[in-house]
Amino acid sequence: MHAVQQKKSGHVSCRKPGLKHRLIILLGLLLLLFSVSGCNQSSQPKGGENASEPPAVTEAPAQGPSEMKPPVEVPVSQQQSQEGITVNLEHLQLLSQVDFGDGRHSDAVKLTVTVEQESDISLRVYPDGGRLLLNTGEEISTAKGEFHETYADGTLKKGDLYFPLTLTRPEEINHVRFVMEGPANQYFTVVGEDFVFKVPVNHPDHQPVERQELIERAYAHAEKLTAAPGVTESRRMALVENLGEITLHVIDVVLYEAMEHPFAAFLKVDEPVNFIALTLAIENTGDNEVTFSSARSRLRLNGGEALAADHLMSQYLSPDYAPGGIKTGAVFYLIPEALPAELETLELLTELVLPGENPEPVTLQLPIR
Repeated sequence: MHAVQQKKSGHVSCRKPGLKHRLIILLGLLLLLFSVSGCNQSSQPKGGENASEPPAVTEAPAQGPSEMKPPVEVPVSQQQSQEGITVNLEHLQLLSQVDFGDGRHSDAVKLTVTVEQESDISLRVYPDGGRLLLNTGEEISTAKGEFHETYADGTLKKGDLYFPLTLTRPEEINHVRFVMEGPANQYFTVVGEDFVFKVPVNHPDHQPVERQELIERAYAHAEKLTAAPGVTESRRMALVENLGEITLHVIDVVLYEAMEHPFAAFLKVDEPVNFIALTLAIENTGDNEVTFSSARSRLRLNGGEALAADHLMSQYLSPDYAPGGIKTGAVFYLIPEALPAELETLELLTELVLPGENPEPVTLQLPIR
């Protein structure tokens, strides 16, 4: 908001009543415009109110990112059905430098998806929770979309999913795999198989990328996070650990000291809080799909109690890793008490992933000195 500067004066100006009058007229006109807009919106028919009508197509609200450059269009039209739910992947777009409206700009993959429920059983699907796997190896677990998970019988919904790219550039993509978890019942039990869509992409300016280049981009991206608001100190770890099928890169340790919790109102937190964050790159270097949860990793300071990851602050990384898959993100740990005067030891309690076996606990010593 811009402050309105007023000139100081030693006398009362005779123009002020006229200005006040004009402001009242202007406010009246604005109220009239808003009321007309509201009437137009309220006059729109609501789909699904009449059972005899065909299922309504509900477009996702116009709150998605705004594309800043012309996209690369990839018509798809692939359809899969199970348990009375039909998912149609209609279109794919490769976007350059998308404005996500929250201060972030990045390249992105946009999917247009339609979901139709034809079963008399109340089932749920979660398009927003789908994973995107690229030929480069990058896996993206978080999408921005406007889908709702509950679909009543006869419902047809259409919307867009935006997957921000961190390591891959649009011209490096020649194949996309979209994986969406199968239908779940009211008890959140999955009753079907995953919806899997494989889409070849013929980019006119395709350029392959080496694996090492992706790793270097992960380190460069982590460096940008150390300049985020609230950061008081950061230290580059560059620690690479082989955890069986998983290779874990602990890139940076970042300290947020005496900051206001971004979810203070929701959590009813009045006092400033302290966080330690680890920026990670996680690779599946094996030949099998494996499960590795960065959110289950715990952090121990100076031999004290192990801290669990703060799920509200941490970036969600799906625990499923395809062969050759790579993900990057930050895991936050809330320090419940005052920071120690000196940080002498830092341990990461995580797990060793072996093919065909249950994960084994393992402790990593982080080099903070």
